[in-house]
Amino acid sequence: MNYNTFPEWSQEVKRLNGGIGVDVTLDIAGTDTIEQSILSVKQHGFVGLIGLMTGTQLTIDLIPLITNYVRLLAYSVGNAEELHSFVNALEKNLTQPVIDSVFPIEKVQEAFQRFNSGKAFGKVVITF
Repeated sequence: MNYNTFPEWSQEVKRLNGGIGVDVTLDIAGTDTIEQSILSVKQHGFVGLIGLMTGTQLTIDLIPLITNYVRLLAYSVGNAEELHSFVNALEKNLTQPVIDSVFPIEKVQEAFQRFNSGKAFGKVVITF
């Protein structure tokens, strides 16, 4: 969801999802978007914080977290040097990911169904 187009994008998420929040939101921006991420999930929803592009300081209303039992978990993906070392190690050891299936973006629902079925062995990839 483009937060520039929809500053109160949690409302747009709920509109598109029949009036209820979604199960999971991955927040890549941080300061400017985390509150909308929290508001976009339904009760017992999950917010994964994976980026800090707009800042690291948070001032948020905790009531939606508490009353909706929202789980908020931050992830660290490392820096560019660590990624470079990781990719080099994969290449050196000829490591190949296991790919179950590949779907074009137009078939994202089918990709999700494949992933959600529990029958996929390996990664379900969506291409753009």
